[in-house]
Formats: sequence, C-alpha cells, structure tokens
Amino acid sequence: MATYQLKFGNYVFPVTFYPAQVPAESRLGTVEIPRRHGVAVGEPLLREKTISIRGMLRAADPDAMRSAMDTLLAAVNAGRQKLYLWADRFIWATKTGFTTDYEPTSFKRYCLIEINFTCDTALWEAENESSNTWSNPVSGSTRDITTGGNAEVYPVFEFTFAGTGSLDVRLGIGNVYFTLTGAATDGDVVVVDCGEESVVMASSGNDYMNLFDSVFFKLGAGGINRLSFTDNGGTVSVSQIVTRWRDRWY
Repeated sequence: MATYQLKFGNYVFPVTFYPAQVPAESRLGTVEIPRRHGVAVGEPLLREKTISIRGMLRAADPDAMRSAMDTLLAAVNAGRQKLYLWADRFIWATKTGFTTDYEPTSFKRYCLIEINFTCDTALWEAENESSNTWSNPVSGSTRDITTGGNAEVYPVFEFTFAGTGSLDVRLGIGNVYFTLTGAATDGDVVVVDCGEESVVMASSGNDYMNLFDSVFFKLGAGGINRLSFTDNGGTVSVSQIVTRWRDRWY
C-alpha cells in the first residue's frame, strides 16, 4: 500500500504542508522546413520538474516558532537531496525558492510558506534498488529481468570473471548489445553502468572503458526484459552477472 510522506532529505514536513504543484512538462526540438507548413518535431524529452510545497509552519510560542523556522531553513538549504511525496519513491531536488507570508499578529505563532524545488532528474525513482543474479551464464542462454514503474530504467551490470587471459563476451537485449573484450584476471569484477555510461573495476574504481564496445542500453518499463549472453571463445569466462536497477516513474 502506498504511504504518503512529504520529506526532503531527513526533514519530514509537518502535516500542515502539502505538494501544491508537481508538473510533468516535456521539451521539444523543432526545425523549420523550407516550403512546408509547420515544423519537424524531434523526440520529446522531459523537462526538469519544479515542485512547489506549501503549508503553514506553526508553534506554541515565539521560541518554538523561531526554532522550527531555523530547522526548516537548515533542511531546505542543505543542497541537492531526495524529495519524497511517497515513502517508496524519491526525486533528486534542490531548493530554488523560499517565500514567507506573515499575516498581521502571526509572526510569533505561525507563517504561511511556499518552497520551490528544481528536480534535475525529471523522474521519480524507487527508494529500494532491485537486483537479479545470473550465475554461470552459458553462451546462447537468456535471462529475464522484470522491472516495475512506468518509465525505462538504466541498469548496472556487475561481471565477475573466472580465469586469467583473454575475455570476449557479449550481453544484449533484443538487437541492442555491448561487448567486453580484452585482458582479464580471475576474480575481477567489472561494473558497466548504463546510466553513467562508464565501465570501472569494482575493487579500485579504475576506468576500464578499453574493454567496452557498442552501446549502453536501457531496460523497458514495467515488464519482462530478456537479456541474452554470448561467449565468443575467450579463455576467461563469466561466473556471474548481477543486474541492478531502480524502477522509475514519470
């Protein structure tokens, strides 16, 4: 069951606060075409969200009121934090606006407040990361990854190698794939992060993009994604592939 929770970082807003605006706008690239009405429209991409939180901060006496305001200001000025409307989903947000409205005689007891946050990631993400472990994948075999949410996700793949020598493997979904080719050592764990578009050694964080070729791909939303594995005959095999991801929502 969904649990409502209005929270920024570790700060839980009082029950007198509520989300006033949660837009989901897109941006479009357009190009004028000679001798034709209208324009050519490119792929729609999400704009950053600007979420507005409004409410009343109140307290029993002036000292408590000032303390409550100090706590709120410290929380929202802490920089980029997770913003929650629900306990199981967050979006990365940074405070961009903070306005107050004191009614006559209210300064010591309550204050109407509006806070604006800019969310650079544009999508809500699951609080808990999902994972799937594929042990000893055989060349030509497949593995089903079931995602939730209603938006595509960027997976992270962790490859554990068995044997020392030459590596030549491929991982794909449908007609899209990438290869890892080059020298590898027994026990190495190489992390392919499709969101960051990076390849690193897990133990050291050193860059290993020299192993990678082709494209970083995404997993489809809310359904089964069938991964395919191919070993092209290197002397190093893959003992395990761990897939990690966070479900996302528009």
